[in-house]
Amino acid sequence: MENRCICVIPLSLSKFSIEEPDIALLTPQQTPSFSHIDLVVDDKSKSSKVQQKWPIFILSISLIDLLLMIFALIKNGGLEDIDDYKMLGVSNVTLIKIGAKFLPCMKNVSHVDENKSLCGSYATIYQYYRFITSIFLHVGIMHLLFNLTAQICDGMVLERKFGTARVGVIYILSGLGGNIVSSVKAILWHDKIVVTVGASGACFGLIGVLLLDKIQNFGKLPNPWLDITIHCVTITFLPVFSFVEPMIDLFAHIGGLICGCLLGLLICPTIFVFGKTEDLKIRNKFLVMLLTSVLLFAFYFVGFRLFFEYG
Repeated sequence: MENRCICVIPLSLSKFSIEEPDIALLTPQQTPSFSHIDLVVDDKSKSSKVQQKWPIFILSISLIDLLLMIFALIKNGGLEDIDDYKMLGVSNVTLIKIGAKFLPCMKNVSHVDENKSLCGSYATIYQYYRFITSIFLHVGIMHLLFNLTAQICDGMVLERKFGTARVGVIYILSGLGGNIVSSVKAILWHDKIVVTVGASGACFGLIGVLLLDKIQNFGKLPNPWLDITIHCVTITFLPVFSFVEPMIDLFAHIGGLICGCLLGLLICPTIFVFGKTEDLKIRNKFLVMLLTSVLLFAFYFVGFRLFFEYG
């Protein structure tokens, strides 16, 4: 009997610019779009050692996201004016102070003076932890709800199938990968005074694994072509939508999706397994893991190299 789950794909990551170093408040406008997809969990996985009842990681990380949103609202002194701030959230100044990805707090940025009042008067500007902390922060209540819906629906199914450790690694490293690509784009395109927060890069990493799982279980899907087509169209719709809504951080989504696919191939044992015999399946899976290991290393190495060398 097949286990089925309706999963939601997030199509937006809040990104809002600060045109001047003195930090002027801008209003992020976001029109999220969702697509419903069915995920078929392979029956064989029911007897797998990693099959588990409670998705501990996804529930824990969702609770952390919620608590940090409450903390941000308290730190901000409440919601921003709803007429000027449609996401029901906090100011970009508050987000920077609590860990948003903001390049002037992470490296020396040309033509931008260090602002210790934002980055912390006693702290170094090389605050690389923002690559990670920004994953758990959100612009506002609406942004948080979109990403929570996506990561809970998609992540719970994956965690039950592949286990807490694997999904945790995919989530964190996909979020990191999305932030690296977003940062490099901002540096090379001279878009350095930008505040970026959100879990959409991490969520797109989970979506990448979902797509690979669909392809692996193609014969077990009731409507395989329809399911995979909807999945792919939803993903490819994002670049088009980003031209309509410029505050969507398209490159964070792309980076997260790429990392998720590579990590799924590397650490999920039932993804991309093929061959007529067991020995052939093991050999092919080993070759796939070897190739994806090289690609992942190259991805992070080149990304960090560009981040540190240019500014």
